[in-house]
Amino acid sequence: MALLTTNDKELLENLYDRYSGLVWHVAMEIVEDDRAAEDLTQDTFLKVAEQIEKIGIVDALQTKCFLMTIIRRKCLDFFRRKKSKGADCIDTLDTFVDESPEPLDRIIEAEECSTLRRAFRKLDEDTRQILYLRFVAELTNPEIAKALNISTQYVAVKVLRAKKALKKAMEMEEGKYGERQTF
Repeated sequence: MALLTTNDKELLENLYDRYSGLVWHVAMEIVEDDRAAEDLTQDTFLKVAEQIEKIGIVDALQTKCFLMTIIRRKCLDFFRRKKSKGADCIDTLDTFVDESPEPLDRIIEAEECSTLRRAFRKLDEDTRQILYLRFVAELTNPEIAKALNISTQYVAVKVLRAKKALKKAMEMEEGKYGERQTF
């Protein structure tokens, strides 16, 4: 990594101040592990430091999208590494078995999230991108339209279609792994 100029350092500090909370929150939503989310946030800003010349304005929509893309990829890498190390669902379930009064509810919620993740991964890249921008990055339809250079109406149509595709994928996943049971 090249040495950062004073301006680059200041820009990186401004980016961190402005977006570190959002980046951490996105990582936490995806990996559901506080320590991992902190590490992934740090990794994201290290990657940004390597590519600081790509950043124009701190508060620009493109900057926010750029950061969301990096954190998403870092989270995907995290899961790939975890999978390659042989981690399985038992490790995940162990985090839900604790002293809380309703551990069964947490396990059921974890299974629903797992089904959602599997269904999400089966969608095409364009559909995942729209859902990600709308519901994870929490961008509005006009912000998405500006970022993707398409009309706001087309974004609304794409979001509706993406939600329907996700619902269908969820139904297929639930059918594949059996219907939910009520206790």
